Amino acid sequence: MRFTMKTYFIFCLACILLMVGCAQSSEPTKVETEAYVTQYSLDDDVEYIKVNSIINFYNDGEEIVAKQIEDFYDENNQFIESQIEYSTTDGEEEVLTLDEPQTILLPEEPENLDLNIDLDESEVEQLTEHIEDLFEQQSIN
Repeated sequence: MRFTMKTYFIFCLACILLMVGCAQSSEPTKVETEAYVTQYSLDDDVEYIKVNSIINFYNDGEEIVAKQIEDFYDENNQFIESQIEYSTTDGEEEVLTLDEPQTILLPEEPENLDLNIDLDESEVEQLTEHIEDLFEQQSIN
């Protein structure tokens, strides 16, 4: 069987794509799991957001994959909408809007709009499971 330059090029390209795909499927080198409340200034109707997130760092931070839940509230603590977002450093992004609050482990009506919850080990597990389940239910990456 004789290989042409085109066949060799396609084979090399397939090998490179396979290696890149396998590299990101490895275990993350660092994981940050967060629950926080923060003021929001990008929309006049939104006063603050509640956020649950998992950020996975691969290859010592060269690749990042983030899964985030954001619940938006107005100045009267009235829920507006929830967004679940998947994003990567490769520019991949998916956003889905839901009509019910989705975040957990945060106060119902926060007094402090710059609140970061210190999570213990069981809360990290609970939050991770909640985020992964929600993304799976909604078929987000």
